[in-house]
Amino acid sequence: MVALFFADMPPAVQDLVQHLDLELAVRNPGLHYVQRSMYVGFRREEVPPRAVGGKGRSQVFASVRAVPREQAIAVTLPREPHDVPLDHNMRDVSGTGHHGVGDVEVLIRSLDDINDMLVRFSDWLISPVTLKSSATPSKEN
Repeated sequence: MVALFFADMPPAVQDLVQHLDLELAVRNPGLHYVQRSMYVGFRREEVPPRAVGGKGRSQVFASVRAVPREQAIAVTLPREPHDVPLDHNMRDVSGTGHHGVGDVEVLIRSLDDINDMLVRFSDWLISPVTLKSSATPSKEN
């Protein structure tokens, strides 16, 4: 679904978007997309309140836009920049004009960058529903 938004981008960018989309979909059942002119938002449906504010409502938890000149994608996360130690491929975009929902931007140039982001922000990028079900032991007879 999200691949259609990036159909006119270079193949390397399309591959990154498809991989990120797959990884986020696995971690967030019921994933929805919010398409804007410059980015696609990834939205969870009816989640309980998070430690980072919010109500029990749908929320965009990641925004993705293409950066074709760099053969990359930029993922914007609604996190507080002062709560996150920023790496070489991250920046604080609060107070600047930017596309996407949030104040922390992660520049993704490779599959390794996606995996690093998924690990670093696992508390934010995994649906609370997924976390709850994985923490509940299964009963076997």
